[in-house]
Amino acid sequence: MNQKGFTLIEVMIAIVILSVGLLALAQMQIFAMNGNLFASNMTVASTLAQDKLEELKGVILDDPDLMDTNPANNGSIFDPRIASFYPPDHEDPNNPINESGGTTGLRRYTRLWNIADDTPTEGAKTVVVFVFWGSPNPANNNLPQHYVSVSTIVGGE
Repeated sequence: MNQKGFTLIEVMIAIVILSVGLLALAQMQIFAMNGNLFASNMTVASTLAQDKLEELKGVILDDPDLMDTNPANNGSIFDPRIASFYPPDHEDPNNPINESGGTTGLRRYTRLWNIADDTPTEGAKTVVVFVFWGSPNPANNNLPQHYVSVSTIVGGE
């Protein structure tokens, strides 16, 4: 009985090892896809925030979009997770918005901005634009769980 080849046990062990490796590869693929989706959303949100910031930098200092309508939130102007952040000074009238800031198609982004007058110096305004996306988060005043923010200072020359 000197036969060559693999026994059934050896083949079964090889199949199990191969299956574990393939499952790990599939899981890694899922993580990569989720990471790519997050990166894509982060890129779009950053672009939407930067577009609004550039628009606000181009208006005069007494424009309604640069009014500090809620001075009580100036201490938390950079952090939307703090309760005193709300209500924000301004919200995009088209919220929720799509990837180009419009109102057609998939609208998953929320854009708002806060203004702090006379910060950091007299006559200057600190402008912070936020763009949110994702599922509502009760710990974040029911705003979506992910956000980006960009800020600048205008005026005060």
